[in-house]
Amino acid sequence: MKTEILKHIQQVGSKEFPVKSKLLEFHFRLSGAVIRDIIRELRREGISIVPTSRGYYYDNSPEAILKIAEDLECRALSMLNTVKILKNNYAKQEALF
Repeated sequence: MKTEILKHIQQVGSKEFPVKSKLLEFHFRLSGAVIRDIIRELRREGISIVPTSRGYYYDNSPEAILKIAEDLECRALSMLNTVKILKNNYAKQEALF
C-alpha cells in the first residue's frame, strides 16, 4: 500500500496541485491517520513528500527537503513545549497534595 500511495502522490501531485489527504483516503479506502502514518514511514525512508495546507506532493529538490525539515522541526518544538507545560502543571498540582 505504501508503494501505491507514493506512486499516486508522484504521478498526481505537484507543487501547484498537491494531492489532498481526503482524496488519498477515498482512493485507498484508508483513514486520515493511516495516510499520515504511511507518509511518516515514507519520509523515514528518506522520501521527500512535502506537506502543504492543501495536500502532499513529491519533490526531491534541496529547497523542498529543507521545507520538510523546517516543518518537522517546528512541529517537534511545539510538541516539546506542550510537554514542558504539562510537566510544569503536573508539578504544581503535585505540590498541592
